[in-house]
Amino acid sequence: MEHSVPRIIPPSQCYSCGCQKFHKDERRVYTYQDYINNNTLMVQVHRRRYRCANCGTKQWDQICGASTYSRKTYRFIFWEASLSRNEKKFIHKNISL
Repeated sequence: MEHSVPRIIPPSQCYSCGCQKFHKDERRVYTYQDYINNNTLMVQVHRRRYRCANCGTKQWDQICGASTYSRKTYRFIFWEASLSRNEKKFIHKNISL
């Protein structure tokens, strides 16, 4: 299963009131671990937070192709799962956020 670099999808409607109009509120840079062409590397993704024009609820854009909790792309997670236990210890010692 092949996955691409993380992709950003802005919200289409407010999850609280259903309004489809948003104001851009803030921006952050998130760093994700990725595995491309037999190399582990860090990918920076610029995420944006939106505020609903109707009720003021704030929500982040969605990220496809990466886990927001572990800050890793799905490609990296699948590659990491295929490694043996000793190989994982070596990788985690040599890769740091």
